[in-house]
Amino acid sequence: MRAPFLSIPLAGVWMLSLGFVQPVAANEKAEQEFSRYQQAIEVTKQCREIGFSDGEYNRMGEIINQKIGHEVGAKRLSLLLTAQKDARKLVESKGCESSSATDLLKIYDDELK
Repeated sequence: MRAPFLSIPLAGVWMLSLGFVQPVAANEKAEQEFSRYQQAIEVTKQCREIGFSDGEYNRMGEIINQKIGHEVGAKRLSLLLTAQKDARKLVESKGCESSSATDLLKIYDDELK
């Protein structure tokens, strides 16, 4: 009678052993990279006091999507807003000359410009 209940946890262990967790890890990595690129864009806007046109945002978006393998889906807007907020806080608290800000500016210059 208890055998059906045991099959559910065993099925979970079996799925884990087959590597079904790997896509989750890949998505988390893509989300982190996406957030980092969005922070780089926001820090660049703040520190260099520039604005980007829709065309520039579209171009950078395509670059980011290629770099992350189009892995970020439904969480995209939430990640974008959080990244922008975090980038603004970074500039306000540590300034544009901080190592964190200069690292993000370098990402923009090297990969998104």
